[in-house]
Formats: sequence, structure tokens, C-alpha cells
Amino acid sequence: CLLFWIDRRFVLAFVCFWLAFKSKEHAVMLPFVLAAYEFWLGERKWKPLLPFAALAGLFAAQGFLFNRQQGDDYRIHLSPWMVVKTSSFYLSRIMLFPWLGLALLALPRLTRDRRVYFALTAAGLLLLPMLVLPERLYAAYLYVSVAFVLAAVTLSLARLHWAVTVLFLVIWLPLNFGYLRTQRKAALTHAQENQAYVTQALKVAEDFPQVRRFIVDGTPENFRWWGVQGILR
Repeated sequence: CLLFWIDRRFVLAFVCFWLAFKSKEHAVMLPFVLAAYEFWLGERKWKPLLPFAALAGLFAAQGFLFNRQQGDDYRIHLSPWMVVKTSSFYLSRIMLFPWLGLALLALPRLTRDRRVYFALTAAGLLLLPMLVLPERLYAAYLYVSVAFVLAAVTLSLARLHWAVTVLFLVIWLPLNFGYLRTQRKAALTHAQENQAYVTQALKVAEDFPQVRRFIVDGTPENFRWWGVQGILR
């Protein structure tokens, strides 16, 4: 969507926006990302944004009006304390330690590069919807925001002395690898539990193909109900 917008191919950008929102809910912030591009790097042409803003407003209104019907996972919480909780979670996943992600805010001051301003603004905007969904704390939702963070860090290092890049890598890579090892143990444990559960559930479904109704009583810790549905179907 952003690439088409930069090329001024607005219809294709709009189509991509629609498909993005149908994939993940935080894509509702894409019109704001495009507006940030226009403000920091573009020609400040706002009229083409109107269809994007209208569709985003419609999506947002539907989300609020029918929120109580979405279940606990998608229940919106506008409590400041909840936003602090979710912000701490996501920032700690970006920079490995709680609140260390705030250090990224120093990059624009160090570089004075408008592209860095835009990249960090886009990263924050795309994360905003997840900050009011405390029941859906998944680091996977960072995948788009982290791409913009990476762009901001890369642009910043390119403008600083090469020694800063070396120092950053010397510190960052060992910390990242250590964190990966810690997470890997838990991930492999959950994977083994899930594999055992799936194997048995598939066996039940194969042994009794005529059965169409099941009662599910207990699953592995990180195994969701929709995973059970998928197996039995």
C-alpha cells in the first residue's frame, strides 16, 4: 500500500489497504501512515487520502459498535493502566528489555533525518490498535512495526560514524542471541506438547470418521480452541 502510494498509484494503494485490513486489524492505521508520509516526505496532498480515511473510519466505527460481540480476546480496553501494560509488553519485545524501546525516540534527535521521523511514526501508528487489546498480547503483531523500526535504525546508523555501527552490533548481537536461547527453550517445550496433542486428536478423528460432535476438555497451555477445530475438521 505504501509503495503504491509513493508511486502515486492511488487506486492500487486503496486495494492493498482493503486487503491489508481484511488480513489484520492494525491495518486500519494505514491512512495515518500515508498521512505521515505526506507530512514528512511527500508533497502534502491530502485529497487522495479521503477515501482511505472514510474506509478506516467505517472499520473503526464497526469495531467499537460491535465490540461486545467479539468475545474477550477482542474486547477493547481504553484504561490508561491497560495501555501502559500493553506498551510495556510490545516495547520489551522490540528492544528485549521493558521500556528500552523508548530509546528509539532519540534517533530522530541524533540524525535530523525526516525519513527516520517517518519510519518511527509509522511503527508507532501501526501498533496503536493492539495497545487497547490486552487479551491479545502476541509479539507477532510487531512484524510490520519492526520493519519500520529496522528502517529507522539503518538510516540512523548510515548517518553516524562507522564506529557507532560497530559498537551497536557488538552489544546488540550477543544480547539478541541470549534472548533467543531463552525463548527457544519455551517454544520447543510448547511445540512438543502441541505435537503430542495434535497426534492424538488426529487419531481420534481418523478412528471415528462418523463422529461430528466433540467435547474438548483441556488443551496444552499455548494451544487455542481454533487449533482444535482445525484438527477435527
